[in-house]
Amino acid sequence: MTSKADVSQMLEIAQQLDSEFVEHAASAVESAAVDLASAIARELGVISHGFDVQETVWGGALASFGPAEPGAPWPELLREADPSADWD
Repeated sequence: MTSKADVSQMLEIAQQLDSEFVEHAASAVESAAVDLASAIARELGVISHGFDVQETVWGGALASFGPAEPGAPWPELLREADPSADWD
């Protein structure tokens, strides 16, 4: 048997542990997520508004993106990821 946790859940668990090693690993994951969000934004021609870790009930580990200019089109890949977002 196995127990599975997604990245958001692992970061939430990490926040509850008092471990320097776990804190270092969680920080590396968060840093990589910021870099990934920036790279995605650059490729799609949008702006990355950063990365945030919330309780999983509120969305978990999330990167947010926005238009680089007012009225810019919403990239399909981002629309698929969050179809209820307010892009404008």
